Amino acid sequence: MKLNMSLIAMAVLACLMSSTQVAEANTRRSLLDHHRYPQSLLNLSPKFFDPVGQCNLDDYEGTLETEWFVPLENLVTYPCSKGYLSNLGANTQLLKDLKNDISKQGWDMGTAKKCGDKCDIVNNLVVSGDLLEETFHQRSFLSLLQSKPRYSEELFYFCNNDPNKGPLGVLNQLWDAKKDPVEQPRGNRNACECGQFMVEGKMVDFEYGCSKCIGEVNYKVKKCYDYEPSSK
Repeated sequence: MKLNMSLIAMAVLACLMSSTQVAEANTRRSLLDHHRYPQSLLNLSPKFFDPVGQCNLDDYEGTLETEWFVPLENLVTYPCSKGYLSNLGANTQLLKDLKNDISKQGWDMGTAKKCGDKCDIVNNLVVSGDLLEETFHQRSFLSLLQSKPRYSEELFYFCNNDPNKGPLGVLNQLWDAKKDPVEQPRGNRNACECGQFMVEGKMVDFEYGCSKCIGEVNYKVKKCYDYEPSSK
């Protein structure tokens, strides 16, 4: 009887140990899955290894046109403005636009392909140019948020311009806090508007309320690294 009980105890202990080991293995596997590098990020364009042509863009300085839709969730942090044209956090299309422009210049100058993926950019020389006129002809956030009743809370939060109804909309507060009241007066206009308006005798650009930001960015390439096939 004692022998049987010992065998049972040993079997139970073995099962517990086995369960623990399985649990630990599953935990390790789960951690590996969580930190696993996405294989899709290893995929390069077939054109990347085309040996024909040279980028010839070392020390090249260029100007590109860039544009992006401003997500409502970014309107407080990164509204449309000249300063954010060259900001990778604000301008969600900037990296793509930079690579595309460098690739275009590389093709034009040396018939090389995918130079945008092979050239090192001088980061502190990626700087904003000017907002383009088209920016001020985009639909405003005031118009977008007034378009449907379901956006009433968003409209009040961002765009309220009546102090009798509650706090000023956040975009109006930002304008009043950041803009020069002499050079860029807001007057009675709403910062959620998009356009160029005469305010207190001055033509003022109202870009904060533009749902699409369009402008120019200047940049400089430091060096390009062309693909050279193995000699083996």
